[in-house]
Amino acid sequence: MRRLCSFPSGFSLEAAIAVAGSDRDDLESVEDDIEILLNQLLLLVYENQQSSHLRYRMLETVREFGAIEQDRAAEVTLVATQMAAWARSWCTERIDNSYGPRQLKTVHEVTIEQDNLIFILRRAIVERDTKTVFPLFALLGNYWSIRSMHQDVVSFADAVMESIRDVPVEDEDVQAALLAVTIISATTAMVNLRLSAKSRTMVRRLLARNIPLDEHLRTMSELWLCLGSPEKLAVRVAQAKASQHKMKHSTAFLVESFLMENSGRIAEAISAAQTAFRLGKELDDGWTMGTVSVSLAQLFTQRANHAQALSWGERAVEYLSELDAVSDLRQLQALIAANHISLGQLEAAEHIFAAELANLDDDQFFDSPGIGIAVQAEIYLHTAQVAARLAAYRTLLDSKIYQALPTGPYGPVLVAAAICAHLLNDLEHGKSVSVRQQTLDYWCKHLRLRTIAWRRMSGQSFTDRPVLGTSAMTIGSWAALTAASGSPRSSVGLELLTMSGGRQDVPSLLWERHLAAARSRLGDAAVETQLRLAPGFSSDASLQRVFELLSDPSLRD
Repeated sequence: MRRLCSFPSGFSLEAAIAVAGSDRDDLESVEDDIEILLNQLLLLVYENQQSSHLRYRMLETVREFGAIEQDRAAEVTLVATQMAAWARSWCTERIDNSYGPRQLKTVHEVTIEQDNLIFILRRAIVERDTKTVFPLFALLGNYWSIRSMHQDVVSFADAVMESIRDVPVEDEDVQAALLAVTIISATTAMVNLRLSAKSRTMVRRLLARNIPLDEHLRTMSELWLCLGSPEKLAVRVAQAKASQHKMKHSTAFLVESFLMENSGRIAEAISAAQTAFRLGKELDDGWTMGTVSVSLAQLFTQRANHAQALSWGERAVEYLSELDAVSDLRQLQALIAANHISLGQLEAAEHIFAAELANLDDDQFFDSPGIGIAVQAEIYLHTAQVAARLAAYRTLLDSKIYQALPTGPYGPVLVAAAICAHLLNDLEHGKSVSVRQQTLDYWCKHLRLRTIAWRRMSGQSFTDRPVLGTSAMTIGSWAALTAASGSPRSSVGLELLTMSGGRQDVPSLLWERHLAAARSRLGDAAVETQLRLAPGFSSDASLQRVFELLSDPSLRD
């Protein structure tokens, strides 16, 4: 009993034998002891619904007594050592099963043991026991990433990196170490650039070791290192696409789809994503199918193809629900609701809002409250509650969440939606329920400065063009619709509006609505002329031109 009391979240027979039977010749005696404890009502037994395996749990008072006895027997260190050994073995066996047909089973298993693994990981971090830290964080970090629990990765990242600092990585630990630090570097890139860069350096050093590695892991790590160099990244993607390794092949098309989307080449992004989905289905990899389905739902939303967006969104719900990827599901439900609104299916949108989005927790990293507010605001619009709709969007803009530079794509997109809602309302309904022009000017100028600042922070090598296009369209529409016709600001605004290829997540962001508003104010001829002159948004020249226009002096005053 005293050796088993250290498990904070119950234990399996396998774990009990590993910890309590480490110095016994007859391992069956551990089962006998467990039966005795059950008969004495010192243990509870239950069948886990996901695994159908038996698990045992001590009552808290029994655990406390066992801890006292463990200390008296001078076995605290022994038990901690055996628990770490069990956890290392358990995690190492499952790391390779995190993708493919055994992924879902592995996710369920980690869910059951998560609290025990975290308990052991924390102790290993304090003791700088890197042989335990690497496999435990590699498996847990990957599990959290698959389930979109990125905040859990972030919360451990600094402590993990500190615990492994200046500790040599043995050859047998390189694979787990590489997975762990790649996850840290990629996850913290948007919230802690210093930590991301430090872990990225370690990724590079580990890849340079002449150690056989899982091909998919090597590919993922190499792709991450190439992210700042489009030329190198294109080469790596091409190499992975040519591989016979199915997981590498699928990942290559998934990454290519993201790159095409970020470059504004939506048709190519859709084609690559559909190939990635087919390959993911062949592999029976739920995360790949779910992630690609979300991507396709977003891509079709950007094209205002709402029926296709809903079709892919519903597929994504199926896969992500199996993985219990709560945060991804939250954003996905908002996307589905927005597409229902665009199709006039208000009852479906209202049902999603009430069930999934009405009571979101305050979560800056994922912009969750803003997503719910935006969906509610668009529902108000389609039920003729214009004042309530604009009030909801003003709540979003006044929130502290959006006073800081947004950390994810939804930040600027939702700010743009709020601004566009007021712009279109002013034209379509008058200003009786809108805001003062000075307030609208402030929001637009603030978005412009944030867009320029984010470009400078993220560097010249990577730009999320759909998000940039959304901001540019918003600023362009504001300038074209509010400045005097023929003025420098109006001309700059019209050029921005006509060349922008932004997201169309909610009705307020529909490009055609803003073009119609510009035609109403400036005339069909002016808009059509500018549309003919506008370059495609996917070209480097157009990207440069967008930033030149955003920096134009007429937008500053």
